[in-house]
Amino acid sequence: EEEKCEYIRIINESGAKMLKTIDNIVKISLIDSGLLQLNKTTFNINNLLDTIGKAFKIDAAVKNLSFKCHSEISNADAEIFADFEKLSAVIYNIAENAIKFTEEGEVTVLGRLEDNVLEFSITDTGIGIPPETQKHLFVKFSQGGEDLYKNFEGSGIGLYMSKSYVDIMNGNISFSSTPGKGSTFKITIPLNG
Repeated sequence: EEEKCEYIRIINESGAKMLKTIDNIVKISLIDSGLLQLNKTTFNINNLLDTIGKAFKIDAAVKNLSFKCHSEISNADAEIFADFEKLSAVIYNIAENAIKFTEEGEVTVLGRLEDNVLEFSITDTGIGIPPETQKHLFVKFSQGGEDLYKNFEGSGIGLYMSKSYVDIMNGNISFSSTPGKGSTFKITIPLNG
């Protein structure tokens, strides 16, 4: 019975990964064909950050990492009009990578709103990104050097999709990184109504 449960768990996890891969391929097709569109709605950004915090605390705890996700946005300003799905995907992708590439220390997600511009920073104490890899970071299917990343699963499309989503929201994504010390990704999204 225990062996059956383990096989069922493996099948479920594999199925979820396959579904995610197929979904990402469809999204990449939309990006590459220029058919990607914004779907803006009104939602509470603090609620989104709270959900992200709860979702990743478990993943971080498994690796004995500290995970902090907080907002400096007042409740009065938390209702925003933006593309919930794309904004969520960007933060999730980068936070997921931060945890994946961090073996000890912490990952921090911070949200701010200044002059009608959403700002997010995702900081980790992970392996960092070598200079030779940095120029290819947002290239589709690029994962950097084989030797450095061979122990990490991934298809190399998360950051490509994140940059594409940020671009269509007229935002900006940038990063700074020191190999062996960690990385910080910064995302800015203007809220123009």
